[in-house]
Amino acid sequence: MAAMDTMIFKKIELKNATIEQAVRLLTKESKKSDPEHQGIRFVVRAPSPRPPASITLDEENASLKAVLKQIQQQTGYGYTVRDGALDLWYDSGEGLTRRTFTVPNGFFEITPEQAPQSSTIARFLRPLERGVPALGRVVPPIGRAPRAIR
Repeated sequence: MAAMDTMIFKKIELKNATIEQAVRLLTKESKKSDPEHQGIRFVVRAPSPRPPASITLDEENASLKAVLKQIQQQTGYGYTVRDGALDLWYDSGEGLTRRTFTVPNGFFEITPEQAPQSSTIARFLRPLERGVPALGRVVPPIGRAPRAIR
């Protein structure tokens, strides 16, 4: 997002603000700074209830990136750019991270015969050949069409 460095706020002032108040102000100010007056779309991802945040800013001629770094330092909220929006997410410090893995086509279609017998995947797949109870319902065996579960 090119706006991170190029969007300059003339004046950003907050005193003991919550993350919601900061996002409202940044949304409003980003519309003022945008030549097309579209602004930046912010998405806040945090547990409910939101962790307490006390944001105090008094910045002049600051870039969006500089303002977000200040918020990050004061609150523990991180940010990423996703789908044309700025995601603000709360880092609880517990070391949990979200990861995305790419797997080859057909990865979930492997059968026990295709897996090496000593592998972890084979030990996992063997019970699935018979069908196993899952939350009170029987999961159909691999290779068979699932039946309607009501």
